Formats: sequence, C-alpha cells, structure tokens
Amino acid sequence: ARFLVPLLRTGLPQVLSSQEKEEDLLSRAATASTALSLLNSECLGILCRLYSLPRDEQMLVEEGAVDVFVAYLELWLAVASGTAPGLFPSESSDSLVQGFGASLASIVLTLSSQMPNRELLVQAGGFPIILGALGLGASELPDAQRDQLAEALARLSPLPTTVPYLEAFPHLVTPLFRFMVAPPTQQQPRLMVLALRVFADVMETSPASRAHVLLVTGGTIQPLPFLLACLEPSSGANREEKGAKLFHTMRSLQRLATDEAVAWMLASLDGLPAVGRLLTLELPAPPVHDDRLENVQLMATETLGYMAFFGHAPCLRLERAAVARLLAQANFAHDERVTPEGAALSIWALALLATPQASSAGDDKSQRITHAEVETAAACVRGWAVNDAHGLDVLIACGLRTPDHLVLPMSATADILAVLTAATEQQPEAEAVLDQLVCKRVCTPVAALLEAVEPTIRVPALELLARLLPKHSWASNEPSVDEISGDHDHNHNQLGWVDENSDGDVPSERWSAIMMHLVEWMQVYARDLQASSLSELRKAYGCLSVLTAHLGLAAEFRRDKGPRGLMDLVAAALHHFGGKKLPSRPESLLLTRKESTSSDDATGEAAVKAVKTAERAKEDWLMQFETVLHVLRACRRIMTFSQASSDHALELHVPRALDNLVLLHDRRLLDEALRCMLHLAKLHGEKTELLFSSDRTIARLKALLQSESRPIQACVTPLLALMAAQMPTLPGLCG
Repeated sequence: ARFLVPLLRTGLPQVLSSQEKEEDLLSRAATASTALSLLNSECLGILCRLYSLPRDEQMLVEEGAVDVFVAYLELWLAVASGTAPGLFPSESSDSLVQGFGASLASIVLTLSSQMPNRELLVQAGGFPIILGALGLGASELPDAQRDQLAEALARLSPLPTTVPYLEAFPHLVTPLFRFMVAPPTQQQPRLMVLALRVFADVMETSPASRAHVLLVTGGTIQPLPFLLACLEPSSGANREEKGAKLFHTMRSLQRLATDEAVAWMLASLDGLPAVGRLLTLELPAPPVHDDRLENVQLMATETLGYMAFFGHAPCLRLERAAVARLLAQANFAHDERVTPEGAALSIWALALLATPQASSAGDDKSQRITHAEVETAAACVRGWAVNDAHGLDVLIACGLRTPDHLVLPMSATADILAVLTAATEQQPEAEAVLDQLVCKRVCTPVAALLEAVEPTIRVPALELLARLLPKHSWASNEPSVDEISGDHDHNHNQLGWVDENSDGDVPSERWSAIMMHLVEWMQVYARDLQASSLSELRKAYGCLSVLTAHLGLAAEFRRDKGPRGLMDLVAAALHHFGGKKLPSRPESLLLTRKESTSSDDATGEAAVKAVKTAERAKEDWLMQFETVLHVLRACRRIMTFSQASSDHALELHVPRALDNLVLLHDRRLLDEALRCMLHLAKLHGEKTELLFSSDRTIARLKALLQSESRPIQACVTPLLALMAAQMPTLPGLCG
C-alpha cells in the first residue's frame, strides 16, 4: 500500500495541492494522456482490497491517500460526465471508465466509515464531487456504484466537518435535490431514503442551506412541494423503507418550519395537510412498539406547533383524530410509552393550535389568513380537545396535578392554562367546560399556581380561578352569624370544609389553602395599588368576595384564624378607590363618550381615535366600579364574621373611605357600602354611632332616603336613627 499510493500520485498532473482549483487541475490533467491509465486502474483495484484493514487505515492518513483518491474521483467524474473526455488514452474503452468508477466508489464508501479518513474526505472536497457523481445517468453510474456513493454521502452529511462546507456553498442544495428527484433515485426506495436522509442532515445543520431552499423554491426546483408529497402513502416499498422515508422527510420539514418565511411558503401549498394526517396513523398496540412512527408523529407535532405559532393553523386543516393523538401523546395515565419530552411537546403544540395566534404577513395578499379564520380554527381544535373523552383529564394531569415522576417543564403548565383560559372565555363553550372543571375540583391546584414566579402561569391561573369560584353552588350564599356559630368540629363537614359526594380518585378542595394562596398573592402583587394591574385586582378581589361566602372559611374568621394581614389589604383598597375621583355613576360615562365625539373638528381618524379612547376610559371606570364592589362585599363579610377584624377596620380608618364611596350612584355599591357603615355604627354602641355624621355624609344619606330602592332605604333608615338617637340636634339631620 505504501508503494501504490505514491505510484498513483505520480499519475496525477504534477503535484496535487490542497488549494488547487478544479479548473486548473482538469486543464493540466488534459495534457497528461495517462492521467487515468490502465496501470492506475489496477493500483486502485488492489488498494480497494487492502485499505479496509486496520493497519492500512493509518497508512492512508500518513501517505495523504485521501487527497489522491478525491483527485482521481474528480478526474473520473470529468470523463464520465463528458466534461474532459481526453483524460483517457485513445486506446481505452468504456470498461476502463467503469473499472475506475467501481474501485473509487468502493474506496469512498470505506473511507466514509473510517476515522479520521471521513473528515479528510470532506476537507479534500469529496462531498460535492460525490454529489456530482450521483447526478450521472444510469449508463455512466451503475446501480451498485450509485448505492455505494449514496451511502457514503449519507455518512458524511451529519459530520461537524461538513457544516462549514455547507455554509460556504449553500448552492449544493440544488444538485442534492436533483439527485432526490432523479429517475434512478425514485425507482429505488433504498436510494430514495438515503437521499432524504442526506437532505435532512443538511437542513438540520446548515442555516445557509435552509435559506437556499427558500430561494430556489418556486422555480424549476420545488423542494418543499416534493417533501410534502413524500408524506403521502406510497407503494412499491416495504414497511421499513416507508417508515424511514417518512422519518427523514419529517426531519427536513420539522427544521424548515421553524423559519417564518418557509412557514409562510408551506402554508400556501396544497400538500400541507399531509403533516397533520401523520397523527392519524395508528400505532401498534402495546407491547409492540414502533419507535420510528412515534418519532415521526412527534416531529409532525412540532411542525404543526410552529405552523400555528406563525398563524397558519387554518391551512393545516386538522382532523379530530389528529387532536386526539396530540392528547394521547401526553396521556401518561393510559400509555406507558409517553415521555416527559413528548408530553411537553404535544401540550405546547396543542396550546398554539387551540389559542388564536397572529398571522404573519406575507407578500401575497390573496393568501393572507383573516383573524376570523384563525379564531375559527382555534375554537375547533379547542372544542375537540375539551370534549375528548380524556381531554380535560390529560390537561389537568399535565398542568395542574402533575405526578412527581413526570418531570414536565413549567412551560407545559403555562400551555395548559392558556388552553383552559381560552376554553372558559366565551359562551356557550365556557359554561360546559367550567362545570366540568368544578366537578373535577381543580381550584386548589389552580390557586397553588398563584405563587408561580412566571407571569405566563400566575396571571392565567388567577383568571381561571376567578371564573371557577363563582360556579360553585355556595358562591351566592350570604353566611350569617347563626350559621357559623356553635361547635365548629360538629359542623366540620356540614360547613362545606370537605366537598360532598367526593370521588375517591379526585382530591377534595382545600378552601383554607385556596384562601391562603390568594392572600399571599395579594400581599405581593396587590400591595402597591398604584402599580398593580386593575384587571388582576378585579379578579383577585372577585375571588376573595366569593371565598368569603364559604361557610367553612367564615367559621375560620369567626375563630380569628383567618389569614393575617387581609383586613390591611382590604382597607388599603377601599382607601385607594375611595380617594379616586370616580364618576358619580357609571351611566355618566356614556355622556362623557358622547361629548368627546361631538366636537365639530373630530372627523375621520381623529373621531375614530376619540371614540376608542372614550370606550377604553369607560371600560376602565366600569372595571374600577366592579373591583370596589368586590372589595366592599369582602370587607363587610369579614367584619361580620370577626369582631377583631371589625376593630382593626376602625383602626385602619375604613369609615373614612366609606364616607367617599357612599357618594357613588351605583345601587350595588351603595348597598354594600351602607351595610358596612351600619355594621360599624352598631359595633360599640355610643362610641361608634356617630362615625358617619359629617354634613356631607348626612346630606347624602337623607337624599338616599328619598330613593325608590327599598333595600337602600332599609339600610339608611336605621343608620340615621342611630345618629338621631345619639344626637337629635345633629346639624343637617333635623328637618
């Protein structure tokens, strides 16, 4: 072998240089009539039998044989393709050309499996030369040599050494695709699988090559439509080859779909629904496993997720069976094959498909997807998911009650909450889903998520809790002192501390824990009311208002075992909203909106902007009114349950805030404010009966006495009577 390699090198034109350009090599080789001679062919034939031995592998490296072989491969390619037919002596025959091809193909195949010869093969420029050889016709390259070169290319394509080469020459995608669609490749399933495997390796490792795919698609070369066509059922191949074809095709599509521009182009193709149909393929029943098909479906799942992320969900045209498969891939309770990675991926894709995503902007306006189409597609997927036999159970198990052995990322919980909040947002879908969630008793795990650091978890958890709590049968209760008095232990179950008709498989709600989680959230995120989100405040105090209707929690307050610091938070909220210049009544906001849009110079865009601004202001004020209502109701109940809380309310100057809030003209707010005032006025007899005796408050109370609302009159009358009995000559009260 040490003799043959130098002999082969002498047959090359002058001295081979690693920096030599291809055209220079061929030009000088054309002047050497014996460049590809019978002697060289015999030398290659002998080396073909020797180089696979371990001791010869090292010798090939030491002698620089790889560069020699690549040079001969390049020269042979020039002859076989007709580029430089003069490289053979005139007396040579086609058999000599075929002999060179057979020996070189065998040598290249073996080099591609040897370390470090395969890296040297790439560095010497072997990748594009092998790719060029695969572009030859059947007469120039027999099937046996074509198969060997394709196998060698498949071994070289995933090497890290290949990546810089692909980045520098992304145009290699073009001959690679031509090899994929060539008739010899199409006629041999194994060759087709190798071609798809190489293409997938290139797509996964080379961003420049992926960009080149986008550049050439649309002309004579159509990689994306071809890849989608490869997903369709085919005949003429065995099951193993069909599975490998799907596997490597999805590897390419999975990676290409992560690019927004490619995703837009994929969305415009009719073959895109084939990706979703992969999820409808049935897996063999356990204990039989088809790992390749499972991986194909997981890659299809990720592709669907990215397409939905870029706003192309309507173009996927998913079927109900595909959504069921997404859920099955996360249903670890019924399938031992489910992995944490697969479950997280499926939940991520489902969340993107079930929640509307903004559509990316494309160049073709006719292909743009409307927001209504995105909404419809998301609602369809969402409906299939929550109405599936195991749908809600899977979502709850993966996001709310995840077992310890299934280590899922927190992002999976955020994805679950995104689906559940979307499913409980609009009627009539929301009502049915909320009823099911209440039956499955998820308030406790949802409340526990209020302590999450991530806003993507904490915020939707609060929103979902605010929707769930009012759906409980006791939410509209008005606990009285008589109901919560007596032996607490005797009434433990009767007070609703433990859920009735509790299913042993589903844990009962722990209302004290829910209250604790909520109060801890408020102590962190509702302490600085100026910086707090009004929407979150409304939801938090709405939850608090509902929880104070629970008899078990009322008993805890009665025994002074309620959460510490809660009355401080409530009082701070009353002072915050009582000190604001809220409109006297919500209806006045309509007048404000009309006045803001009636200006003579408010036309066109200015008028539209003014209307939107007024509407936003109205929504903000109405949200404040609703928040105040929740705060007042919670305050009244807590004071009613606990003498200590009532005394603390006096220390926190709650009556001062009530003096301001009673000026509002909303009947619900007035009812709660007046009931709070009456409770505090009766608290300590003569010491508190004149808490609300300011001229402004008395004038307001006298005006309310003339109102048509009997409940309001029923609150005002005893309050004025208390003050009149204490001080008949109180200014403003007489007459």
